[in-house]
Amino acid sequence: MACKINWTTQAWLSFESNIVYLQKEWTTKEISNFVASKDKKLSILARQPEIGKSHNTKYPQMRCTHIH
Repeated sequence: MACKINWTTQAWLSFESNIVYLQKEWTTKEISNFVASKDKKLSILARQPEIGKSHNTKYPQMRCTHIH
């Protein structure tokens, strides 16, 4: 069973600003590949949350990952 992925507000705003930047600098195909890569990584994280790092001592079950 896959876990639910919740984005923090900061993570979502950062992702959106990166997409805006990429739209100015990259081709549509490159942006699509980047988004597909993000989707794949989050899908893996949902199925195998132990691959994410726990940065929160209060909620150690929370995991995070970087997308680049």
